[in-house]
Amino acid sequence: NDSATFYAVIREIDGNSMLVSGLKENDVNYRGEFQFQVTADTEIEWHHTDIALTDLMPGQNISVSFQEDIRKAILYTYRA
Repeated sequence: NDSATFYAVIREIDGNSMLVSGLKENDVNYRGEFQFQVTADTEIEWHHTDIALTDLMPGQNISVSFQEDIRKAILYTYRA
C-alpha cells in the first residue's frame, strides 16, 4: 500500500475534472500540472469533515493524497 501526498494550487475545476499545479516545495515528480477526475469514490475533506467538490475553487492550496496500488486520488485541503 504505497501512498503519496503532494501539495498543489487549484488552477481549474470543470465539472468533475480538476487541474492543479504542484508547488515548488514538492519532490520534483510532483511539480507541474496534474489533472484528476473526481468520482464518487474520491474523498474530499477539510479539517476531517467531508466537503463537496463545489466547496473548492481555483486559487486554493490543497494537498493531494493517493494510494499507488489503486490509483485513487484523495483530496484534502490545507492552510498554507
